[in-house]
Amino acid sequence: MRSSSHLARARVADPVNGLAGTANQLRGQVNQLRAELISLGIPIRGDVVPQEPPEEEQPVQNGRSCEACRHLKRSCPSICPLRAVFTPQRSDDLVDVDAFYGVRKFISYKEKLPAGNRRLAAEKMVLEARAWNELPGTGIVGLVNILNLQVQSLTRKLNLAKGAS
Repeated sequence: MRSSSHLARARVADPVNGLAGTANQLRGQVNQLRAELISLGIPIRGDVVPQEPPEEEQPVQNGRSCEACRHLKRSCPSICPLRAVFTPQRSDDLVDVDAFYGVRKFISYKEKLPAGNRRLAAEKMVLEARAWNELPGTGIVGLVNILNLQVQSLTRKLNLAKGAS
């Protein structure tokens, strides 16, 4: 599995962002290039690639377990490491993370990081797991490749447009 080896190397090189950070940077470049082309009056097919909005932390009501603890069939500790990541609105993300990483491995990996980086790393790992669900053959590596191709194509169009003006 070539894609999973890329993912593992990226996670080792950048434990917080992994390949999801690269994908987010490329999304930003695609959106910027599209905006420039549109401002020049050049029609573009397709929608702007959405940025992943940061999720707002939602406190879990007292006495209720978070989605991850319910999934693991355990009581939710008062300071649960998964509570902010897996809110009830994000149960699909939990399913993706469990299928790709496994919840226990996800927790273990997250706990190895410095406290200030855990939330961001968890969000990036959720994005990677979601990409594997949406693109089962290639996952986040496939998404990065698609975004790279879009950046190259849009850059060529922009260079042609600037050269023609």
